[in-house]
Amino acid sequence: MKHLKKMMALALAMVMMLAMAIPAMAAANEYTITVTNTNENVTIAGKTYYAHKLFDLKYSGDNYAYTISTSNTFYTTAKTVLDTYFDFADIASDPNTKTVTVKESKKNADGTLSAADVRALADALQQYIPATSSLSATVAAGAETCTIDVGEAGYFIITGNADPKDPKQTEEVVSAVMLDNTDKTATVNPKVEIPKLDKKITGEHVLDAAGKAATAEVGKTVSYELDSNVPDLT
Repeated sequence: MKHLKKMMALALAMVMMLAMAIPAMAAANEYTITVTNTNENVTIAGKTYYAHKLFDLKYSGDNYAYTISTSNTFYTTAKTVLDTYFDFADIASDPNTKTVTVKESKKNADGTLSAADVRALADALQQYIPATSSLSATVAAGAETCTIDVGEAGYFIITGNADPKDPKQTEEVVSAVMLDNTDKTATVNPKVEIPKLDKKITGEHVLDAAGKAATAEVGKTVSYELDSNVPDLT
């Protein structure tokens, strides 16, 4: 009977551990980043999007801190870029990890980077981002959205491609996204600008206000006006 009680107690303990493990595993899937295309001039159907973790997010009660491993690809290859926006401090108990804080000169009122700085950071890191990642999702054929399960809180860089419908070419998508215990999900919209071109005839013999028709004799010069949005190629 004594052995039976011990076995029952052990079995009960295992059941309790398994019961505790199930919510923990479910919680790991709560952190997601959804890529949704809202631009009618491009398509992301069939494209694969990747999430690359830039910073880890560590919690201790209500307190939290961003950290980065000294072996992190971004820390080893893009430290000069990160130094523009962040300060790094040693952790006495863990020499292989640094705490991360936003530089005073870059802080918003709430202590975060501005939207413009986040955009600039993502663009500056683009050349250091690996081609693929184990955290990824592929947009289904005919769809314009996909969801990446990143598994935990952190600061992520999202990469992928979008195809302009006209002209046919490929545009890179790079975005920065932060997930924490309050906001476990985020949405990224591909930022792709497609220049539009409008052509109309000008001069005294134009027949309509839109400049689509005019009269002209053989051998005469016909003038055209081209209007287009030119993207910033800086």
